[in-house]
Amino acid sequence: MEATNKITKPLNLAVILNGPPNSGKDTLADALEPYGFEKQMFKTALYEQTAYYLQMDLDRFKQQATDRITKEEKTLIHPTQGVELSPREAMIHVSEHMIKPHCGKDFFGVAAAQRCLDHKAQLAVFSDGGFKEELQPLEGIYTHIVVIRLYRDDCSFDNDSRTYFDGTFDCHDVELINGDIQHGVDSILKIINSYLPGGESMDLLPNDKTMLLDSGVIPISEIDPLDFTEDTDFIEAKDSYLDELSTYASADPFDMPIEYE
Repeated sequence: MEATNKITKPLNLAVILNGPPNSGKDTLADALEPYGFEKQMFKTALYEQTAYYLQMDLDRFKQQATDRITKEEKTLIHPTQGVELSPREAMIHVSEHMIKPHCGKDFFGVAAAQRCLDHKAQLAVFSDGGFKEELQPLEGIYTHIVVIRLYRDDCSFDNDSRTYFDGTFDCHDVELINGDIQHGVDSILKIINSYLPGGESMDLLPNDKTMLLDSGVIPISEIDPLDFTEDTDFIEAKDSYLDELSTYASADPFDMPIEYE
């Protein structure tokens, strides 16, 4: 039988970087972008919802929340209760005491799945994997989900609510070398090669956009976008996730008392 380039699900491969704080997840995700990956984050929706909760400009909030110093400083004021919050505390509160109890622990995974479908991100790399519930929605739209557990000297999950994924998912371990990002990139690409039929090598070159298909590697430039936008399975999957995400619209618990675990 002649091989076909049929994708078994709307999107092809999601790589989940799973490692403790300061282990280099964002740097690795950025370094993978020139190889055809689209960088994604589960917390993108959390930035948006927390900025809305605080009635702040999104870009201004993200700047404070991603800076290693300002994210811990109590520079924010609760809009109705007058409580001082750090950006990190505000995000924990919105995530753990508002969104997840009212919209489900998979809310940020559902939001990420919607975003990947909207972007048609055939190759995606997530820089902030840490909660298994967030991966489950991606299983409905990606043919392959590969978890890369990152290990680096002097980095741990101590005092962090996230942890390493267990064997429930397809996990691979990568030992990082301080100051050698390319070693981490090469290790990840080597793992991805194993997902090609027959273990063929995938030579991903910078700025050479490619996608993994069941029959091999095909340059994106050779794929008609309409093959995906008009595909029935793609549209049904996208509509399903849009419907699930819309349930959040009726839940607006943004005036609840501040609680901390």
